Amino acid sequence: GTDPAARPVRAQPGVVQARLNRVAAVSGLQFAPDPSSSAWCTLGGMIANNAGGSHTVRYGATRENVVSLRVALASGEVIETAPVDRGALGAARRAAGQAHGRLPAGLKGIVDRGRDVIAKHQPATKRNSSGYALREAVAGPIDLARVLTGSAGTLGIVLDATLRLVPVPQAQATALVLFDDLE
Repeated sequence: GTDPAARPVRAQPGVVQARLNRVAAVSGLQFAPDPSSSAWCTLGGMIANNAGGSHTVRYGATRENVVSLRVALASGEVIETAPVDRGALGAARRAAGQAHGRLPAGLKGIVDRGRDVIAKHQPATKRNSSGYALREAVAGPIDLARVLTGSAGTLGIVLDATLRLVPVPQAQATALVLFDDLE
């Protein structure tokens, strides 16, 4: 979801997530995905794998917290992703033949042609780190960052990322609930 208090930060893929959060905490902010490996995992690895953690239900996984990516493609082109409104796809496709112009239209075409297969095989769950997020990438504006996040570097190499920071909660609590039987 979107948080009106969220603020973006630009970071390179080699930044360790815990280090980013230590720096952001000075301003009362955090990068919310919290894998158990946060003390040593890098943002690039988190983006490649769509890392989550125990607070994914509240904040979403990495995919939901990536604003944009600067990516090197196999062609050598470097693009900056940005959501493209469906009404602007024609103009984007004509954008001088550059990848950042033609890729959103191409992605929409792939999803449109494969809609039935995607619906049949992609689980209807809130959290899914398996395969490309094709359905999510075209659910609203066409967002290449959503399909690149979780693609394990197969679609491009992340050079840097703009990430959504959210306020650090003022309080945290843990609850333990015990049951007499499984049912």
